[in-house]
Amino acid sequence: MTFVIVAIALILDALLGWPDALYQRIGHPVTWLGRMISALEARWNKGAERLQREWSSA
Repeated sequence: MTFVIVAIALILDALLGWPDALYQRIGHPVTWLGRMISALEARWNKGAERLQREWSSA
């Protein structure tokens, strides 16, 4: 059942794409994830802790 849902979603995405008006208003889910990863990385990888992790893994 899951395969059928994924296949339908991929077919619809290939046929319809991501509407420009919607993309301009809210962006794309992939860009949301990219922004979230960047924000978390900036928050968690800073200061002495980051330097200590870099030196201990080398």
